[in-house]
Amino acid sequence: MLNFTNDYRFITLADNQEYIFEQNKTYKLKATKDICDEDWKTAIAHGNPIIPRGTVVELDKIISNLYGLYFVIRYNGYLFYTYPHDFEYIDFEI
Repeated sequence: MLNFTNDYRFITLADNQEYIFEQNKTYKLKATKDICDEDWKTAIAHGNPIIPRGTVVELDKIISNLYGLYFVIRYNGYLFYTYPHDFEYIDFEI
């Protein structure tokens, strides 16, 4: 039996379409704008890079907390916590 709250999520991306994401799979996404880590003050203080617009990245994990739903993205050795609506869907699974 599937637990839809933990195993699968319907998430709206930049094109305002809902996509289904499975928690333990890796997906390819394309950045629709220059993206900074959501904790941008700490990212700037540590000199972390931004994800340039048009960059194809891998979705590492999906998390949610009191502030909302976030994608955890690995890019150039850094973890980025970002909003899903900043990405386009590229491929089902890598």
